[in-house]
Amino acid sequence: MSSTFSVRPFFTKTGLMPAATASAYIETNDPTTGQATKLSCSLFGPMQLQAQGGANSLDQCQIKVNIEFTDERKAALLDQMPVLAESLEAVSANMPTEAVA
Repeated sequence: MSSTFSVRPFFTKTGLMPAATASAYIETNDPTTGQATKLSCSLFGPMQLQAQGGANSLDQCQIKVNIEFTDERKAALLDQMPVLAESLEAVSANMPTEAVA
């Protein structure tokens, strides 16, 4: 039994964001559908966390993730999953906003 394995053509770049500790970008296209997948990742840190409530805190790790889709893809995903759309709206309404320096 033989199997065929093919790798999509792709483009990569590191050092995408000079202000980040590390960053990378990868882009690939599906030759059968023409759809592109683009992913960028940046790492900032390590940074000292602010102690909350004035108490000394234990060593902690905080990970923040931001996922973005094109408007067309976002609309298609939310149309397919109305429960997810409602859940995201509820979470975002209660989410604190943070100013970026």
